Amino acid sequence: MFWYYYGEKQYFVETGTKLFKFNLICRFSMPKIITIKELADDPTINLVLDTLERNKQAIIFCNSKRSAEKCAEDSSRKINTATSLSDSKKKTIILSESEKKQLSELSDEALHALSKPTKQCERLAECLKKGVAYHHAGLVYEQKSIIEEAFRKNIIKIICATPTLALGVSLPAFRVIIKDLRRYYHGKIGADNENNERGMRYIPVLEYHQMAGRAGRPEHSKIGEAITLASTEAEKQKINEVFINGEPENIYSKLGVEPVLRSCLLSLIATNFVTTKEQILLFFNKTFWAHQFGDMYHLTKIIDKVLGMLEEFGFIEIIGQDKLYNQQESRYNSKTVYVDEILNKNTINEEFTSAAELFSAEKANNLFFDEKKERSNKSRKRSDDFKERSDEIKYAATLLGKRVSELYIDPLTAHEIILAMERAQDKRVLPIPLSFLHMISCALELRPKLNVRTKEIDDIMQKLVELEGSLIVLEPSQYEPEYDNYINSFKTSLFFQDWIDEMDEEYLLEKYDIRPGEIKVKLDIADWLIYSAAEMCKLLAYQNMLAELNKLRTRLKYGTKEELLALLKLENIGRVRARKLYSHGIKDVGDVKKANIVTLAQLIGKSVAINIKEQVGEKVKKEDIEIKENKRKGQISLMDY
Repeated sequence: MFWYYYGEKQYFVETGTKLFKFNLICRFSMPKIITIKELADDPTINLVLDTLERNKQAIIFCNSKRSAEKCAEDSSRKINTATSLSDSKKKTIILSESEKKQLSELSDEALHALSKPTKQCERLAECLKKGVAYHHAGLVYEQKSIIEEAFRKNIIKIICATPTLALGVSLPAFRVIIKDLRRYYHGKIGADNENNERGMRYIPVLEYHQMAGRAGRPEHSKIGEAITLASTEAEKQKINEVFINGEPENIYSKLGVEPVLRSCLLSLIATNFVTTKEQILLFFNKTFWAHQFGDMYHLTKIIDKVLGMLEEFGFIEIIGQDKLYNQQESRYNSKTVYVDEILNKNTINEEFTSAAELFSAEKANNLFFDEKKERSNKSRKRSDDFKERSDEIKYAATLLGKRVSELYIDPLTAHEIILAMERAQDKRVLPIPLSFLHMISCALELRPKLNVRTKEIDDIMQKLVELEGSLIVLEPSQYEPEYDNYINSFKTSLFFQDWIDEMDEEYLLEKYDIRPGEIKVKLDIADWLIYSAAEMCKLLAYQNMLAELNKLRTRLKYGTKEELLALLKLENIGRVRARKLYSHGIKDVGDVKKANIVTLAQLIGKSVAINIKEQVGEKVKKEDIEIKENKRKGQISLMDY
């Protein structure tokens, strides 16, 4: 028995010999019994086929990329490409000729989104031919755009996706099928969660609401269905208790996360928005973080800790003397008095005001300007009282601190990058490209790192020992909790090294289990971090490393070895064409000038050959180039033999 849910009112669904029960949220009457044909053993596939028979669309949410791909492939196999029912072995969904043509074009576009299609591209293309697609972070932007646009146009009927599709993408469907309500967690979820052990657990209720909220297309239909599946009565009751009738989790301020607080505090000081301890405390006292935390004295300790960290890193400087630390009384009591003094003297209405209470823009504006006026008047009255505090502690960002803030990286990441470059500058190690790749791979911004699997540990440790002398990030003890992150960072750096050694996406997918879309994301973040490191090098006068970082940044962009950098200066020349030219003795711009135009055309095509000749100052006409049949260099068809 399987259970089929949606909303508050319960209905039954019959599928052959099996009985399905589901709940519906609706504002009007609906049939109490809906029959679903049992064409497969998998209830998800039966729901897919029922959706297609109704000429509707559905999104199926799965808990992993692999699960989404498998679900799409299983669904597509049930969609028949026969031209009529008489040609079909089973009475399944039949595609029309116009649908086949449209889907074939989409399939071809998705297949060639990369210069060299991977197995993932081929599998996606096969699914698209049946009007089914999978959607997850492993796809490149072009493929995701093709799928989303085709779904909006009702060309693609079924999308099997990970929960990321429910966030920030307006892609409603008539039916949402939430296939998996459990997910594997790798340990701690959050400090507020009592069950921090690793293993399969229910997803957050908020996430369920996000996915269920995709159901319903107001412009096409008056209703939408969000469906979950359960295999037992006990599981049905649990789903009903946790998700249907359960309370969503609390929302917590991101300022409670230390990397966010570090970046926020540095940016406030770097832009001169706050310059004194009083201004800092007043600012944070107005935040949702302070409202939620409820203990401004404890928050002051946290803020002081971060300020001390920023000073230690050399990103801010302290001017004057902090009276907080010069009191004769106990430190906490003096701080309590100090905080009370600031908050009491500057309070007009310090209670947190929710957005719901600001029910109109007019009231909000009036409240803002009235408060601003009153605060200004009180500020003038208190000016004499605070003159005696002119020598109190003030904060100013250093030149390095301002640049770190402008680069939008975590101050801790910037500090660790600076320490690593100092080690390289002091000649403690001989840096190689992998040294800098490992340096950025250790950054928080590159999480999640590539996990070292059990079968890989020996190989990874061996490589770590071999390259230990070239690494500029200190290795923690094997018994420290940071060690796992260190070796995961090392594996991530090996992935980057293979990329700049011209390994293609298929190789990286097989070796590192990283898909083309994920490769693109990691390369973009790596480019940002390398650029940030180069900018800090300028301020620290590390000129020798600056050249190496700029070179590495270009290699990361194109995925090439250093020997091809000269050719990459030319427009329309990427890693494939550059390698082809280099392999035929054309190694730099000078060789391009000397090269015969016919030879270039044989290697990279007429249009590109003419274009790069024009870039080096030569004018060539297309009609002047004659290439004999079957004389193009490089790969040619087997039919030529």
